[in-house]
Amino acid sequence: MKTLLRWLGTLSLLAVLGAPAAAPACPMCKDAVSVQTNATDPDPAQEARAWNANIYAFVSIPYVLVGMVGFMVYRSFKKHSRQQNRPAAGAAPAAEGQGHADADEPPAGLD
Repeated sequence: MKTLLRWLGTLSLLAVLGAPAAAPACPMCKDAVSVQTNATDPDPAQEARAWNANIYAFVSIPYVLVGMVGFMVYRSFKKHSRQQNRPAAGAAPAAEGQGHADADEPPAGLD
């Protein structure tokens, strides 16, 4: 497990350090917005903001899907561990006496 984490850490570090400097996101979008807008538009950047919101929506979908799968796995493990800790169906209930919920006398030491 430690070896896997080391490899992932090394690859992540190389990916971050090897990434190019800031680059323009979409040069064609800039040109398309300037061509489609005209002088009568009250807000010429409205289309650019709409495209930006659309891109954010598309980029977030994989993360939402991974989160949903992770939650389903977590819930499955939780349910499985709860079933393992539950007493067997045919097991006898705890005998009445000290420490039992139906005991007549309070537990010792509570004077």
